[in-house]
Amino acid sequence: MEKNKKVNYPLKYAVMQIEGQTGWSIGLHQLEREYNTIVNIACKCYVISEKKQYSNDGSFNIEYEVVFLYEESEFRDEEFKLATPRFNIYSQCINSTLVNQLFDTFEEAQSLAKEYNNELLKRKIGHLAYKKDLENNIKSLKLEHQETLDRYNQIEQHLEQKTMNMSVQKTPNIEELIEKVTKNSSEFYTKLASALSVEEQQFLQNLVENRNCSNCLNDHCKLESFEKIGLDELKNPQGSDCLGWSNPELVGRQLILKKFYN
Repeated sequence: MEKNKKVNYPLKYAVMQIEGQTGWSIGLHQLEREYNTIVNIACKCYVISEKKQYSNDGSFNIEYEVVFLYEESEFRDEEFKLATPRFNIYSQCINSTLVNQLFDTFEEAQSLAKEYNNELLKRKIGHLAYKKDLENNIKSLKLEHQETLDRYNQIEQHLEQKTMNMSVQKTPNIEELIEKVTKNSSEFYTKLASALSVEEQQFLQNLVENRNCSNCLNDHCKLESFEKIGLDELKNPQGSDCLGWSNPELVGRQLILKKFYN
């Protein structure tokens, strides 16, 4: 990329995996260093591309190609230089990485990074299951893990402060826009659901969260009113797993959620 040329790729937050040596492995002729993820942090990134891959049930996953604003190799230095996307002669980005989630805020990305770090610690402890002096080994492992977290949390905060003037493009809230431009949003979502096939409606209906008798609009339900109150045998709200549950408006809303936020 030309020097001083403005970078106009969308900015988002993502979880950056930091690699480090975690042990040794047997190589062809000698022991070789083994590298794995040692910690995860939240960091701004340029979004280069995205790829949507469908499954045979109609669901899909999106993979994002991003370039983090700072490169991991620079974290050993006191000063971090801003990174920009670099491309080869085939217009392929050579310093990008793949992630499956993007965020509008630092806090959202940081929350997922914490989840990943907790899982990382659990896996490390799991590998100690058959070692002697298990209690002391776990204690040492937790201490080492916390020291790594403390170091990279400082880096994470420092990077965020250095890029405060770089604004992240917020994902538009489609539902809010619909509420603004329609006189009757409930009717809009209901009509949206009615335009779908029975199979599509059923698929989306199964994705609706918090289904229960209180938000079911099935006029043909034969349950008595007292049977629709409270929890079922699995401690879920009555009707949460009912095959006769129906609410076209929520199905229409689910279509919007799936199409624009997955």
